[in-house]
Amino acid sequence: MDDLVRQTDGGFLASRPKHSVTLCEEALLRATLPAGFTPRVDIVAAEWTGKLGCVAAGLGVALVPALAVRATPPDLALLRLHRDDVSARRVFAATVAGRSRPPAVQRFLVHLRDAAAGLK
Repeated sequence: MDDLVRQTDGGFLASRPKHSVTLCEEALLRATLPAGFTPRVDIVAAEWTGKLGCVAAGLGVALVPALAVRATPPDLALLRLHRDDVSARRVFAATVAGRSRPPAVQRFLVHLRDAAAGLK
């Protein structure tokens, strides 16, 4: 957390789709409030890709999901909120209810489950 606070000469970037609090904002508040630090949100961006662009322009600091790691430009630094932070992400496969699944969909679901099992 100290690393994050030191990086905040500018404000934080947040995303508030339809004025709701996002998971990243919840993580920001959970991480900063107990440390006695109230984040100042200067810029609101709808997507984490927009947040990364604003960070690259030097406009502030943003929390982004682990999914953003591969898309992060090499000139940006990613810091974990906690050294022992291991996030879990739940992924669902959406299919049409009440219909039989074509063989290609069935094979895809098998591969998806196998890949997910390897991440545990």
